[in-house]
Amino acid sequence: MSNPLISVVIADDEPLMRRVVKSALDEIDCNVVGEAEDGPDALEVVNKHNPDLILLDIQMPNQNGIKTLKQIIADKPDAYVVMLTSVDDSQTISECILAGAKDYLRKTIPIQDMMERLLTHIEVIQKGRKQA
Repeated sequence: MSNPLISVVIADDEPLMRRVVKSALDEIDCNVVGEAEDGPDALEVVNKHNPDLILLDIQMPNQNGIKTLKQIIADKPDAYVVMLTSVDDSQTISECILAGAKDYLRKTIPIQDMMERLLTHIEVIQKGRKQA
């Protein structure tokens, strides 16, 4: 196989959202290697699996996604994190991008649009693999 599957961790406190996103990722040949329902779990799963892509919610118990994002980037500066959240204020979006998130997707985005945006990121990740 010339392009091994992209490994993904999904961090979201809503089990239904994780299932929907996992199903979408299966459609675009991604391998969900871990799931987390809060910030501390996300850090543990990311450190265990070192995924190519991390999808991170903001509103999670125990530690929010922004603080989790900052810790992930501090530990792994090359981590590829896409925020997937219902939070929609421009200050939060800016804070996430400045903290190192590659993109910011709203949970209300149509699933087909979400898949197209994620495919764009997957292409970037795969190009990075080829150059490495």
